[in-house]
Amino acid sequence: MYDMRRLLLKGGAGSLASLFGRLPLTALPAATITAAAASCTSPPSRPPDAVFTGEAYQPGLLLHIVLFKYKPEVPARQKREAQRRFLALRESPRRDSGSPYILSITSGRQNSLEGASQGYEQGFVVTFKSGGDRNYYVGKPIVRDPGCFDPRHEEFKAFVGPLLAEQGGALVFDYFVEAQAEMSGGFPEVYLARNGRDGG
Repeated sequence: MYDMRRLLLKGGAGSLASLFGRLPLTALPAATITAAAASCTSPPSRPPDAVFTGEAYQPGLLLHIVLFKYKPEVPARQKREAQRRFLALRESPRRDSGSPYILSITSGRQNSLEGASQGYEQGFVVTFKSGGDRNYYVGKPIVRDPGCFDPRHEEFKAFVGPLLAEQGGALVFDYFVEAQAEMSGGFPEVYLARNGRDGG
């Protein structure tokens, strides 16, 4: 695979277009979709789980933002363990292909000075190449058939759930990248170079 971060940093305004030229997005044969759909159930308002979680469903760069608010008694070591386990999901493979399906995961602690964090203290940004990959990752409750979602993510949710605040313990916001603005002069690589940091 390629280094997604380096591609986006170096690509400038055309980085998203060049990204999609490299992605191996292929349509599945109708017979494959039909056979897989017969084994997966879904609500009537959307496609069967096998289609809804397929790599080719809703192609496009999709960002999945997750914020965690922990219970007051959760120690720092458990928060670090939650972060470690979340980041390890990057290598989680799809059941059908055996290949990782998450392009990247970044994480960090709340660092805003605006006083608007609402108690959220740890954030994650997960990048997918399609809505189908995001749906495969999310799993329950939107995907019912266990053959159509990531069991490692389900294990992670079972681990982190008891650590999160009872009210609003997690905030999730997803969006397809529709627009991108960058500073002229190659930011952030210029910034990193000026400040003695490696952009890779």
